[in-house]
Amino acid sequence: VFPAWRFYILPLEQELAEYAQEEHHDKLRLKMAADQHYKLFLDQESEDHALDLAHLRMKQHRRFAHGHGLPGGSHTDGVRHLQVTSKGITEKIT
Repeated sequence: VFPAWRFYILPLEQELAEYAQEEHHDKLRLKMAADQHYKLFLDQESEDHALDLAHLRMKQHRRFAHGHGLPGGSHTDGVRHLQVTSKGITEKIT
């Protein structure tokens, strides 16, 4: 029982205690977004569009967790999601 506690339960408890602090709230969101992205990436039923959106959310959480703003300023009005394939460029409606 002790090795299981030492190798699995204690590190998880320490990680959760660290994330419970106010300044680590953004890092917890980043970790959750990364976990979701990882699960979508491994799921063969996931569509590419869902994976793309999860990746964009993860990038946004990463920026906030590390104290960076949006690239190019805060110009997000009129942003479209485009998919580039060998057949051309298509717009994805969300």
